[in-house]
Amino acid sequence: MKESRLKSIRTANFLSQVELAEMSGVSAKTIQRIESNKSVGSSYSIKQLAEALAVDPIELSEINSNHVESNLETQNGLSTLKLLNLSTLFIVLIPLSNILLPSIILRKNSDDSFVNFYGKKVISIQILWTLASLVLMIFLPLMLLSLGYTHSGGIPLFIPIYYLTVLFNITLILWISYMFANRRETELQLPNLL
Repeated sequence: MKESRLKSIRTANFLSQVELAEMSGVSAKTIQRIESNKSVGSSYSIKQLAEALAVDPIELSEINSNHVESNLETQNGLSTLKLLNLSTLFIVLIPLSNILLPSIILRKNSDDSFVNFYGKKVISIQILWTLASLVLMIFLPLMLLSLGYTHSGGIPLFIPIYYLTVLFNITLILWISYMFANRRETELQLPNLL
């Protein structure tokens, strides 16, 4: 098995796993799992390790995606990931389907570390979008009402706000799909809340 990039960077800096754990705040067990390719690590862990080693986090996250790319399952994983991402478009028809459908797909493919790593990021974006759109739909109309704006042509104020946030989400979904289609998933700087 090829040595992981994390291990090679760590040993090049003459650090043990325990020393790196102390420097980064990431447990030695997590470092061991990442180095043995048993885990891809959370985005927080990767960020902390990258800061401790003074490298770009993408270098460390590419470690795991490069390992997975060596498997024949990568193409299948990429197809699953595209399906997971595009399933979020059902938000247009069914509220909260942008979280529920991808979660079902992710759960069925939880053994694929490639899908697991990027799928959690896609779902995290949808959770953040849902929370942000709810906040906007509640507080923006209230703010407009306090400024004296009472109606928008006879329709409730939250409806145009909802459609604008859905349009933004569709744009975001299509952009992420474009990145997956062009094999640029390692360039995605998406949060991981899961």
